[in-house]
Order: sequence, then structure tokens, then C-alpha cells
Amino acid sequence: MSLITEPSVPAKIQKMKERVRWKHPSIRQRGIDQTCLVVDDNREESPEFSFMVIGDSGTKTQNGQHPQRQVAELMLKYGGGSRFVLHTGDVIYIVGSREYYQTNFIEPYREFLVGGENPAKIAYDRMVFNLPIFPVLGNHDYYDVPLLYRLLSSFSLPLRRLLGYENIEIGRFSSNQGDAYARAFLDYLAAISPAELERHLDQHYTAKSDTGRCLRYQPGKFTRLPNRYYTFRYGGIDFFALDSNTFKSSFPNSQGNENILNIDFEQLNWLQNRLIESWHTSQVRGRIIFFHHPPYVTEANKWYQSETLAVRHSLRWVFEKVAQTLGNLTQQRPIVDLILSGHAHCLEYLRTVNTGYADSHINCIISGGSGHFPRPQRQEGSELMETFRDKSGSYQRKVADSLLFVGRSGAGMGERLPYSCVRIDVLDGTPPQFIIKPLITEQIEGEWCDRQLDPFVI
Repeated sequence: MSLITEPSVPAKIQKMKERVRWKHPSIRQRGIDQTCLVVDDNREESPEFSFMVIGDSGTKTQNGQHPQRQVAELMLKYGGGSRFVLHTGDVIYIVGSREYYQTNFIEPYREFLVGGENPAKIAYDRMVFNLPIFPVLGNHDYYDVPLLYRLLSSFSLPLRRLLGYENIEIGRFSSNQGDAYARAFLDYLAAISPAELERHLDQHYTAKSDTGRCLRYQPGKFTRLPNRYYTFRYGGIDFFALDSNTFKSSFPNSQGNENILNIDFEQLNWLQNRLIESWHTSQVRGRIIFFHHPPYVTEANKWYQSETLAVRHSLRWVFEKVAQTLGNLTQQRPIVDLILSGHAHCLEYLRTVNTGYADSHINCIISGGSGHFPRPQRQEGSELMETFRDKSGSYQRKVADSLLFVGRSGAGMGERLPYSCVRIDVLDGTPPQFIIKPLITEQIEGEWCDRQLDPFVI
């Protein structure tokens, strides 16, 4: 893994801007908001609807089995009536390569795609969804490996197959600093000729939002995303999709920051302003944000990592600013109703306690167990503590409780490897209620067995 590289935060931001022609004169002239879309399915005003959540899915067949495909079939079995799917990142392992989109995405989710009855004919950069899948970037979707290593990996594939190591998903290509993801999901305006750009904008950026013209997302016809982070409104709920890869390395604070280049202030300020606007919009009754890296988690590999704290503190910084602006407008409701993330290979439901900040009493669901090898919960338990500092020194305080964890358990012949996704039913009313339905599939004595855990309401 040491050969895998990740672009810097400035490089990620700049490359993605170039791909969508960020604030091009033709875009400015039309008053287009490149961070907003409207889901045009003729049902977006319905106050009661359902959606699915998956994440960390992008792997292929493992030892003759395909857990990701089993999760897709689980979604088809229990997801009837769902309007869309949120994907919390790591769409393609290990390095976001375009050559793995066919086996690691198109084939598993063929029923969700136009032309899915013949998935081999679907190009990764020409996908059209009949059931929308709204993804965010995971860290693996940004990864690269040196050309020499890719060539060696590709040439050694026959030998690796013979030795049983064909599951190492590194071939001729890598993500090219997130380019494969951008071509697969974003409205890649850089590939459109200058002569065609205005026609394209006038054809597809015809929807109206509170912030100007925006992209019209039409299931079955045109299903591209405007940017690496974006927002849309459905059933009176504002959804905010974030790219946590650009604020996972360090976090802002009131004393300044030593590594300011690693903080995507443009995105964080965008989130702050959009949350404030959302709270001032009477037809909005709830808010959900989704991204890759979890701010709270008890999975054994992720709970202690510095990026977990960086994402937590970055969001806390945003929420504090929003709360200060809104004052009593929230009527003691949390700034957002639900945080969805992945990265940790498990399904987990956590709720923050009184943290002393504006991220108190927030429901968090991690859906990162949809294909890659599940991981266990940490041995330290379900209570998350955090170290704080004041004038008298440092002290610890509980900040969250893990209320449900589904991941790897046992060992040897008794090892359990549950893969998962989540169905969420949104009910009418303000504030909204969410019925959470955890869905599990795992191999038991050689047979895949599906089950639904007891639903709960938040």
C-alpha cells in the first residue's frame, strides 16, 4: 500500500474545478449554481418517500463470491419504492481505476442502469441511471499508483490468478487524481467543445433553485452531477453531499491553522451558508448531509485515526458558525437531522450526546459495509470519549454512544462477515421522522442469507 499516492488538497480542488469548468463565463452569464441540482422525477414534492444508503462497495468477486452483488440484490429485494440511492464513497477499489468500473460498479448495479440488461455494452463514462445513485468521493476514488507498478501488476495477472492473488485490484490505470470518478458521475464540461458548451448548458441547466439556475437531473435521460459537492431538495428535505477528502487532514480553529492548505474553506463556507439558507426556507423541514469519512465511529480501524477527528472538528466548526447565526431559530433542534458516512467497513448507528458544541444530539449512520471486507468493533466499547482543553489543562468527556454495530465478529470457523446497506423511510411532518431499516446479507454454511434487523425511528 506504500506505493499508493494521494493528491494534495489543492490538487484535488483544482483538478475537479477544471473538469466542470468551474465558473466559466458562459456559466456565470446564465446565473448557474454549479453546486445544486433538481431531481426531476415528478415525485420530488412528496413528503413521504424512501431511499437507500450504501458505501465502500467497489470491489469485485472475492474467492468466487461477490458480496457487492449480494448487497445489490438485497436492495432490490427490500428497496421497493425507494426513490434513489446515496453512495457514501469508495466506489472503486483499490485506486479508482476506470478499468474496474465494468466489474465493480456497472455489473453489480445493472438493474439501476438504463441498458442494464446488457451491462457489457455500458461505458463507464456514459452511465444513465433509471434509479438515481448519488455518490460522493471516497479516498480510494482519488488514489494513484506509479506507472511501473501498474505495468508490473498487469503483466503479472496470469501468475497472480494461478497463485490465487487475482483479487489485488490494480491494473493498467489508476484514478488519475479522481478523473475516472469525475468522468463516471460528474457533468464533465471540460470534455465538451467550446462550440457545444452553451447548447449543453441551455439544454441541461434549466431547473430553478433558490440560488439560480441549476442542473436538471432526469432519471432515465440525463443523470450527471454538477460538482464534487452538491445539494438537492427532495420531499422538503435538503440533502448536502460533501467531499470529505479535502477537510480530513486538518481542521480550522479560532487560533488559525498551521496547515491551512489542507483545509477546503471554500467547501466548508459553502456548507455553512447553505445550511443557514436552508433554515431560513419555510418549505424545508429537515436536513441530511452525507460524505465519506465518519466524524464518529467505533470500528476498530477508524475510531482513533486523525482524519476522524479532523472531519469531526471541521463539521463542528461549521455547525458552531451556523448556530451562532441562527440563534433561537432552530428551537433546540440539531443543525442537521442526520449524518450519513462510510469509510468504516461496517454498519453503525451512533448518536452524539451534549458535546458542548453545536454538534450535540445528532444522529449518525455509517453505511460502509456494502462490499469490502467487514471490520470489527473496537474492544474499548461503545462510548466515545474526546479530549478537550481549557485554561486548566486537558480533560476527557463522552461525546457519542454507539447504539448499533454490525461488522466482523468471531474467528476461524465461527467468523461472521455480514455485509450491509440501509433503507430509510422519511415520514411527513416537521421535524421529520426517519424509519431506519438495516439490511444484512452474509454467508452461513455456504449459503447467502438475507435478513432485516428491527427497524428503529429517529
